[in-house]
Amino acid sequence: MKIIYLTILIISFITMNIIMFTLANIENLQRPIPPIQNPYVNIKIKTKLEGKVSSNFGTFYRIDLDGNGFYDSLVIIGKITDERYSRDKANSIDYSIEDGSFYLAGSSGESAILLKLDIDGKLDTTFNGKGYIVFNKFSNNSMEEARSVEVSKEGKIYTLLKAIKDDRYYTILYRMEKNGSIDNNFQDAGKYVFSQGERGSIGNFLFIDQKGITYFGGFTFAREKRNISFLNILDPQENRITNYSGIINHNRDQNRLVSVYVDNNGKIYKLVKTWKPSDSEKPRAIANLDTKICIERLFQNRLPDYSFGDRGTVILDNIGGAQEGPDIPYSIYVYNNKIYITGSTKDSTNKFRLFVARLNEDGTLDNSFGTGGYFILNNHPNNQISEGIHMHFDLEGNLYVIGNEGNNIINESLIVIKLNDSGQIDTSFGKQGKLKINGFVTPTGKTIEQIECADICTDSQGNLYIAATAEYFDREENKSITYIVVFKIE
Repeated sequence: MKIIYLTILIISFITMNIIMFTLANIENLQRPIPPIQNPYVNIKIKTKLEGKVSSNFGTFYRIDLDGNGFYDSLVIIGKITDERYSRDKANSIDYSIEDGSFYLAGSSGESAILLKLDIDGKLDTTFNGKGYIVFNKFSNNSMEEARSVEVSKEGKIYTLLKAIKDDRYYTILYRMEKNGSIDNNFQDAGKYVFSQGERGSIGNFLFIDQKGITYFGGFTFAREKRNISFLNILDPQENRITNYSGIINHNRDQNRLVSVYVDNNGKIYKLVKTWKPSDSEKPRAIANLDTKICIERLFQNRLPDYSFGDRGTVILDNIGGAQEGPDIPYSIYVYNNKIYITGSTKDSTNKFRLFVARLNEDGTLDNSFGTGGYFILNNHPNNQISEGIHMHFDLEGNLYVIGNEGNNIINESLIVIKLNDSGQIDTSFGKQGKLKINGFVTPTGKTIEQIECADICTDSQGNLYIAATAEYFDREENKSITYIVVFKIE
């Protein structure tokens, strides 16, 4: 009897556990399975941005930055390396999903700097104890600035510097940890130095694709005053950098690589400014040259994609209608298999205008966008000039373009415009489709006369952030004073 009784108890215990296990798994099966998310894909902007400056990012001031009748907030930073005069400039900003922070690259005086801001716009003192670092000089007498910053999915911070020493240019790539320390496992004690040609090389940009491959490039000063584009590619798995100059398929002597974009299929888009000055022409500002825009598309093996344009190359010229004059590119973006380029072009009145071009996948102009594939911003007060600097998309495919607007000499204001899919201004955004941030009086009584945009990024919620440089002229000291500023757009 005892054996039978024990057997019944054991069977009952096993049966009860089987029932409980089954019920638990049925309950789990009934729960919705959370979607698998890749937090490092391109983040899109929220769809309901009103076109105004936020009042809850940075410090709240009694300043109406956007002219909508309400006071706003902003981040304003200066005097990092000079306690008397602020000579601080913003060049690039990126958001890190890994730690929810913003990294901002720029310069202070003649030194390169990198700042870290928390989600509220305050300096994050876990970064080097101050919230910023001033890079050690490449050489005692060199002038340096941080041109671009990108954060990898592993949380590594890549910063691209330009250094000038004895009339020679150097491109320097640093890799750092999120606490501000140099990653000594990267290249030569945490940095990679690149300088080719007769007078060296200038790096313009950084780009990290979805595979974690880092692209950085610009142009080299070669012999006979020639400018030649270069593109360096870092494979993080092998910690190896390869250089690619490429051959541009046209008959122009000068070319400068401005930006790069890598799409989801791994195709590389190179945005190049190109021109052919006469042999007798003396060196002068690029803005006065007859520059054209070249877009090249390459496969991952760096061979041209002949299905794009003319043997892998598209040339854009005379966008604004000027008989002769520059078409200047600033950035390129690929969205839904369409290629977008923004920059500045001269119109028939010889005024510079912000433009956006949209190309089809084969490189032809998309005639369903704007007029003949182009949007050109013409609604300027007092016939001012403008230029487009960077672009971003929201969740519904609307395009936001940041740029500058001003008179013929300076850029006085920062502007943001919103375009719909057909390349038309969305008048529900800001004031008739444009958000304009003019100069303002700082809390210390300084009158900011110019605001020049630098870069754009979004956080994990799709909010839009703009880094810029604010400037005023101190007439008593006869000096130009500049500050780093960051705005959150709602």
